[in-house]
Amino acid sequence: MNSTRKSILEMDNQEAKQFLLKSASFFKTSLPNYINLSVVIGKAVDLLKDKPFSELVKHKRSLSEAVDVNHRILANKDGNYA
Repeated sequence: MNSTRKSILEMDNQEAKQFLLKSASFFKTSLPNYINLSVVIGKAVDLLKDKPFSELVKHKRSLSEAVDVNHRILANKDGNYA
């Protein structure tokens, strides 16, 4: 691992939160301008900010099983998006 980068596992809760609130934290490569994760991150923050963790996991349903939460982004070898 690059010595200038800190692993998220080494961060305290506030550092990890600040890291995950940046859309640039989710991709190593740059995304086209029309893909803007800031809007989604902002809505998630608004939705979750005042709820205790116990309420968020109350239903114990895995997000990986939820419909329409995961999206695939395909890129060609030449770096263009498909």
